[in-house]
Amino acid sequence: MAIEGAWHVDSYLRDGEVVPLTGILLMTSGRWSTLYFVPQPGTDQRWGSAEAGRYTFENGRLTFYHELTFQGGAEKIPVIDAASTTVESCSIELSSETLKIHFPSGNETTKETSPSPLIRPTSLEMLKKGCSEGSAKAAN
Repeated sequence: MAIEGAWHVDSYLRDGEVVPLTGILLMTSGRWSTLYFVPQPGTDQRWGSAEAGRYTFENGRLTFYHELTFQGGAEKIPVIDAASTTVESCSIELSSETLKIHFPSGNETTKETSPSPLIRPTSLEMLKKGCSEGSAKAAN
């Protein structure tokens, strides 16, 4: 089973509450990128994140090395980091239909098959253990 591919994101669980979102995670040749949008409760506004970097998959652990981060929207202060050093080492559960990624900080994210013929027919469920909190910083 391959971890590489394009994965459609549709929700995550934060503090016990399911939050819908729209996004995609692309993983290929040791590189990854993601783009997602989260609707803000009680408004028409969305918060979004675009991130990219490299990854390794060794001994059952998927490690994301962030290089670029752009987050903002709604009424949140933008985060722009063109030299990110955040590292997230994650355990995973992989089957032919799902991929669960256990991040170091606390939310769960569900990803499903995209209807696009360019997306491989698998779904991704990500247990997001708080990408923004508790992330390690790589040594320079």
